[in-house]
Amino acid sequence: MFSPDELASNRIYLTDEHGQPLPWVVEILSEEICHAWAQGYAETGRHALIVGYEAFAPITASLIQQQLKHRALRRQAQLGPLPSIVHLLTSLGWHNTYTHQNPALTSALLATGDPSVHVLTPADPARTAAALTFALRKLDRCTLVIAGKYPTPQHPLDTVAEELRHGIARWPHLSHPDPGEPDLVLASVGDPPAERLTSLAHRLRARHPHLRLRYVHLHDLTALGEPGSRPLAMPDDAFAAHLGRRAPIILATSGYPADIHALLGRRHPGHRLTVLGYRDPGRPHTQAELLAHCGLDDDSLWQLATDRSPLTTEASA
Repeated sequence: MFSPDELASNRIYLTDEHGQPLPWVVEILSEEICHAWAQGYAETGRHALIVGYEAFAPITASLIQQQLKHRALRRQAQLGPLPSIVHLLTSLGWHNTYTHQNPALTSALLATGDPSVHVLTPADPARTAAALTFALRKLDRCTLVIAGKYPTPQHPLDTVAEELRHGIARWPHLSHPDPGEPDLVLASVGDPPAERLTSLAHRLRARHPHLRLRYVHLHDLTALGEPGSRPLAMPDDAFAAHLGRRAPIILATSGYPADIHALLGRRHPGHRLTVLGYRDPGRPHTQAELLAHCGLDDDSLWQLATDRSPLTTEASA
């Protein structure tokens, strides 16, 4: 495990029974050196994990892109697979100071179009542990695991296997049992969005029990890709089964909304999709102010859901 001197600040404490640092944990205040060490380690067939702040991870974007090209040439030469490139990005901008708000590494790697890139956005700590285990066991991938370091609600775990396998799952405990076209779809990408949208879902179900609400969580962002563009990209029938064919969709992401629109490409649902995510506020904000600025506070979400869903609109009238 390599980290630019940020394990303690990311609340990752790794010591032996005597409180001494573990020998396989290396810290140095240089993202570039951590990347080089991890790359060399993986080239010898061993597994490495890089842990860092989301804000500083983009420093290594060019290095990772070069590594992806190197691995693409290896595959063309029919050389054997190597252990995956795995980064755990935490200290998310949603909980950090203004200068430490930068989810751009996801954007840079998705823009390469490299099919080995995966962006895991677990909804809670248990899913983060599952995502890291899954990512480290896979070969020849480049995986970003994006998870905040602050306590978040724990969600039912009955869909974890489906999320890992397909990158997306419907959460039945928050969804109307009707398998037909929903009235409204809520889709979360990451742990801060899951916290915000599950709160909205509980409120909607309490106030409008007849609303055919469907809740899905995107565990791997690349599942949204156009069919055939990425290994986990949903075929059209699976896309409709999760996100409907006509229903309004409110999707909340921990990163930039533009990443969602770019992934969807030609099958973008158009006006029925509203994407909420990080928007640069231009100056320091409190966490509550940042949520409001990005449309993820309780009042803004409730107003949006009320405006987009026919059933809640009728009930409000």
